[in-house]
Amino acid sequence: MSLPVYQYVLAKKIETAKLMLQDTQLHINEIAMQLGFSDSQYFSNFFKKKTGISPSQFRTDVNRPVPTHIS
Repeated sequence: MSLPVYQYVLAKKIETAKLMLQDTQLHINEIAMQLGFSDSQYFSNFFKKKTGISPSQFRTDVNRPVPTHIS
């Protein structure tokens, strides 16, 4: 079962936002604007609704060093 075009576009925006949050130091409002959101608060609420986590928390989590256990 395929997604309607609108839902597909929104899913791609979330996927792109995740990559931008992980791979750039752009401010969240800059990411929102580049993805076509006219309001960074709307983008943040939308991101959290779709992922369960805010964009800033996502960035913190993905950039947190992974502990290594050396035996």
